[in-house]
Amino acid sequence: MKTTYLYILFIFLTEPSFNYAFSRAKLSSPQQATIRKTHTVDKDTILIKYTSTSKNQSGYDILAAPAGYITLQGDTVIPIGKYNYCYTDTLRNYAIVLTNERECIAIDKNDKKLFKVFWFDTGPDYIKEGLFRIIGEDGKIGYANDKGEIVIKPQFAFGFPFENGIAKVTKSGEEKSVPSCNSEYRYWDSDEWFYINTKGEKVNK
Repeated sequence: MKTTYLYILFIFLTEPSFNYAFSRAKLSSPQQATIRKTHTVDKDTILIKYTSTSKNQSGYDILAAPAGYITLQGDTVIPIGKYNYCYTDTLRNYAIVLTNERECIAIDKNDKKLFKVFWFDTGPDYIKEGLFRIIGEDGKIGYANDKGEIVIKPQFAFGFPFENGIAKVTKSGEEKSVPSCNSEYRYWDSDEWFYINTKGEKVNK
């Protein structure tokens, strides 16, 4: 949280228009979010997340509180209510959002779906060594970078995060329940695990 706070403060001090946009970032109703609407934005445009007034006692967004994205000038690009939740605070290249159908996806600044994001534990996959896991339309696992670009296309049945430049993956296997845990915990089982580098090339550990 400290990093986020300092980052927002930095933008506030360096972007002349941010003060105005930030003042619009906490709106009291979805209707207010659509006063001014831009349909497309260029590649250099920065979008920031704005929310309703739904906060918990610590001042953080409540999960599923309405949210959207605006430009630094205060124009609404993605209105409140379009998505169930927005995980990305500053949209530079891509944002991770949760749809109203409970699908975790990445979108670009013009609200185009880029890919599904792997759901890890209670949220979207973490970035490890510049990469995070994504899901193809066929359910296979691949990897995207921190710019929202797919660098290893979805092709693996199961795949772990990168560590020390390599990731453990397999193209076949089965998801099983941990014994004596009433199916609460599950694990991946395969006899064909191997390792890849950040280019998707098969390597020896």
